Amino acid sequence: MNLKKLFFLFSFFLLISCGTLQQGGYIIDDFLIVPTEATNNIGTKNLNVFVFENDLTTPPIELFLAEKYKLETYQTREFWVEDNKERFYIKVLDRHETERYLDLSQYGAQNQETKGNRDINQSKFLAISITDESGTDCLSQKSLYYNIAVKFLQKLKKEYLRK
Repeated sequence: MNLKKLFFLFSFFLLISCGTLQQGGYIIDDFLIVPTEATNNIGTKNLNVFVFENDLTTPPIELFLAEKYKLETYQTREFWVEDNKERFYIKVLDRHETERYLDLSQYGAQNQETKGNRDINQSKFLAISITDESGTDCLSQKSLYYNIAVKFLQKLKKEYLRK
């Protein structure tokens, strides 16, 4: 009888521990650069995007960006920024674009939130593209701006997630 109880408890804990694994097989520790079929308003096609896990308990990134860059409205998803006397065009993919252009099904979110604690319109992952003044994708590994763009987006990500 004790052996049956022990087996049952072992099976129960095994099932519980397996059930707590994230829905995907991988976790995005910091960020990924992912190619997409997305385009921006200045005509750049097949943009690469900087992808990172969103903190669903914070206000949407659009509010952060509107405040930081003094945008006309928090719904602005594409805009120009200046960094070290260089101008870059930023596009933040919305939830529907992220789901349409990115297959992140093999990635699980490290931080899970209940529906009551998060904005249901926010995506689990945020995707941001960056192009130079001539419309060249700065997240292409062929771009001379690749390292500058990645560092800029890493800094932006850290600022946003600290809020």
